[in-house]
Formats: sequence, C-alpha cells, structure tokens
Amino acid sequence: MTGGESPVRGMPRRVPRKLVRSQSVAARSMKWGALLGFLPYLGVALLCSCLPLLLYQLWIVLVTSPALAVCTVVVEGNQHLSANEVIEVCGIQDGMSLLRVDEDVVVERVGKLAWVVPGSVEVDKELPDTVVIRIKERSVGAILLENGAFLVDSAGEIFKEMSPEEYQADTLVVSGLEASRILRDGDKGARKMVQDNLTAAIRLHRQYKELGLDRYGEANEVEFDELHGFDLVTKAGQRFHFGFGDHDVKLKRLSVVLSDLASRGSPVGDVHLDNEADPGRVAVSGTNVRFDAGRRMERVPASAQGMLP
Repeated sequence: MTGGESPVRGMPRRVPRKLVRSQSVAARSMKWGALLGFLPYLGVALLCSCLPLLLYQLWIVLVTSPALAVCTVVVEGNQHLSANEVIEVCGIQDGMSLLRVDEDVVVERVGKLAWVVPGSVEVDKELPDTVVIRIKERSVGAILLENGAFLVDSAGEIFKEMSPEEYQADTLVVSGLEASRILRDGDKGARKMVQDNLTAAIRLHRQYKELGLDRYGEANEVEFDELHGFDLVTKAGQRFHFGFGDHDVKLKRLSVVLSDLASRGSPVGDVHLDNEADPGRVAVSGTNVRFDAGRRMERVPASAQGMLP
C-alpha cells in the first residue's frame, strides 16, 4: 500500500485537517480583499452625494463674508452723467456681496439711462470688494426745437428732453421738423424718416464747418420745411437755401460764391442753391435778420407729447 491510498478500497481518501483549515482561511481572505477593493467606490459615491451640500455651505460662507462685501463702485466713461446717477440705478446695494452682483442686471439697468449708448455698458468685478462699470455716452449732434427742446445724438436719434443746464450755445439747433406730429402714432417708418432728416441736418452743418465756411458766417441752425427742404442759418442771420439732396455739391458751390462775395466786400443775406429747374443757378440777396438761439431757448414751450419712444 502506497502512502496516498486509502486502506479500505472504495472509500474516499481523508483530507488532512490542516489542509481544510488552510483553504477556509484563504476563502475568508479573498472575501475581505473584495470588500476592501469596493471601499474606494463607496467613498466616491458618498462624496458625490455630499458634494452639493458641501458646496452650498461653502457658498453661504463666502456670500456672508464681510471680506467680499462691495465697498467701491467705480464708474468710467461718464461725462454728462454723474457717478451717483449710475450707481443709483445699477442695483448694487450697500454691503452686498461681490458674488451676488449680477452683471447682466447691472448692464440692463444702466443701459436704460438716456445718455448711455445702447449696448455700451460693461461690468467687471474685482476681488475682493470692487465693481467697475464702464459706459459710453452719446455725443450731442443737435437740439431739436419743437414744442420743447430735445437732445439729438450724432446718429440723428432723439434721446432725451433737454434741461436748461444742458444747453450749449455752440450746439446746432434744428427746427421746423414737426417731429412730434410725425412720431405721435409710433410708426417705425415715420420715426426713421425723422431720424434721416435729423442726420441730414447734422451732416449739412458739419460739412459746412469742415469746408471752413464758418469764416463767412457761423452757422448754428438748420430749418426744415416739408416743401422747400433744408435752410442753413448763421448767427448773423444769413440764410443758405439747400433744398433737398445733393448737399455736398451745393456746399462746394456755396464756398465759391461766398469766397467771391467776400473778395468784393459784398454783404450776404440769402443764398438760394435750391433751384430744381436749374441746379447750377445761384441767387444771392443782401438782406439778413439776426438770430439769437439763446433767447429762443428761453421761450421754449412745454414738451410735446409722443416725442420720445
């Protein structure tokens, strides 16, 4: 009989007790190893479930921290508006956390100020306690004089009723446009027509100055008439009738006429450049009436209804 055979034929061979015990210990070790291997996944799951709560608690700590309370609001690009006027409408309250300042809200509120160019507002938050608001203000192109006085920007848009302190003696005055009657119904086409006529008036005045024609008479008003078009009027009362269209050509023609008259020492009153039948014909008269824009501003009536959108 060999050492590994059972003494009784047909009976299973007995496994030594020591070997059975070794296999049981190995099985238990494998189970603990599997459990330990699962622990990192369990930790990740717990962390993911708790993370929103942790972040919320961190947010509460930050927004209530005095170190992040807004102490300074800087306004840049303002000339006509004071910094206080901008700050009052921006929605930033005393002691508000910098993290609670909504840039979009500030842009929307400040952008509604009449002087602010639409779409020009920018907001930056600078840690730990500063908000910077950058704006671009409209440049005044003219004063529309009609049942009140209204400021017009360089693009020909009527943007606010003029207050007495905003009047500047060298600002172009546009009259006769009857804008309130045209705009009263809120028609977009009518509004564009008014804006186009205002733009044409501003451009006519600007080109007059660019050609150096102010040396013959400082122009400070453009009068509009639905039938006869545009007249440019100087402070001395000289009136230059431009009519409709071709203002570039007519201005060059006026330059030649005024230069010729000045060389002769001839007085200039009215100059007609609006002869539609014979565009090259210029008629000149020597009468004039003095014009005082300042006194006219003092007699401006109450504002017109329906002028502004």
